[in-house]
Amino acid sequence: MADVAATVTILERDFTDFNKETLAQAAFGNGTDNYPSGGIPLGDKSRFGMHKKVKRVFVEQPIDGYFYKIDYSNEADIRLRIFQACLDLKFIDGSGGASLGVDVANAELEVNNTGGKTILGADAATKGGVLPGPLAEVPTSHKPPATVVKFEIKGV
Repeated sequence: MADVAATVTILERDFTDFNKETLAQAAFGNGTDNYPSGGIPLGDKSRFGMHKKVKRVFVEQPIDGYFYKIDYSNEADIRLRIFQACLDLKFIDGSGGASLGVDVANAELEVNNTGGKTILGADAATKGGVLPGPLAEVPTSHKPPATVVKFEIKGV
C-alpha cells in the first residue's frame, strides 16, 4: 500500500527585510493510502521561502476530529503529523463485570448476546465509563480521507 503524499500550494507570501511569512495549504489523503511513519512529507524550509530558519508554524485546524501539527524539528524534512484523541474505558469494581460482558481481570470486552448495558452518568470516581485521554499520533495503518490543512510558516 502506498504512503499518503501531500500536494503543497503556496497561497501567499509576505517577505520583509528580516522576516518571512508564507501561507500554504497541504491537500492529502484519499481513504486508501496509509499514513507514513513520522508524518506526511511537505518538503524542506526553502519550499516555504525560509533560507535560515523556521521560527514557528500556525495550523488552521479543520473540524474533523483530528489534530494537525507541522513538525519542523528537521528543517530539511518538514512533515505534517496527525493526532487523534485517545479514550480510556474505565471499569469500577470487578463484581459487576460479568453482567456487562466484561473480563475485568484481563481488561477486555467480550461478546454479550444478552443485550447491551449503558453506564449512565459516567463519573471516573464512582462509575467509570469512557474517559478522555492524551492525544496520540495516528498509526501507520490509518488511511486519511481527502483533507486540506492550511498553515502559516514564519521564519527568516
